[in-house]
Amino acid sequence: MLELAESLTRFGPVWTMDLRGHGTSGGWCTLGDAESLDVGAVTALVRRETSLPVVAIGFSMGAAAVVRSAALVEPVDAAVPVSGAAEWHRRTGSARRGRGSRRTALVWRLPGGTAAAGALTGVRIARQIPTGESPASVIGRIAPAPVLVVHGTKDPFFPVEEARDLYERAGEPKALWVIPGGGHAEGLFTEPGRPVARGAVDGFAEELVGRLAALEGPAKFRV
Repeated sequence: MLELAESLTRFGPVWTMDLRGHGTSGGWCTLGDAESLDVGAVTALVRRETSLPVVAIGFSMGAAAVVRSAALVEPVDAAVPVSGAAEWHRRTGSARRGRGSRRTALVWRLPGGTAAAGALTGVRIARQIPTGESPASVIGRIAPAPVLVVHGTKDPFFPVEEARDLYERAGEPKALWVIPGGGHAEGLFTEPGRPVARGAVDGFAEELVGRLAALEGPAKFRV
């Protein structure tokens, strides 16, 4: 992700953060629910430091945080949820979620699950599951700011149907970028067990910004 952030600096300044429960940030991880407040706080900071358009990009849990923040906390000039879930829980009749997602759900079902997961990952995980409005239920409120939904067809956590659900429920202007064979989050531009290829990262960043520019028009975002 740091490689991607560095690549995106070709197009403008980039701010990154450790969401609550991660790294040196305090608090407890809520899988994108309360994290929307973190994204909102950074968005407000960026607004004070630059007059440029503010684009919020979030991966996986960060995708949920970006959608909820842009819709409910602090507006942005564009939102880009990548590899995100549409709902907190799989809905009846929807496509089956991947093994990664099912394993994550066990964290709250097994006794001591959150403590064990925290010890293994270094992430401080809240004991309660998300209770706020789901990303799909609020994404329509981001309009008229554009939304670019990005997802891979081989995402081991969330099926591509969830990306299509987010896209369908977003307001205009909006776009959906489905990457054939793409994995989850950084798996969209890396391969397991291989060094990060700078060319793949740069290519992903360039395509992302290009699609965003086409969505919004040349007046606001320039590649």
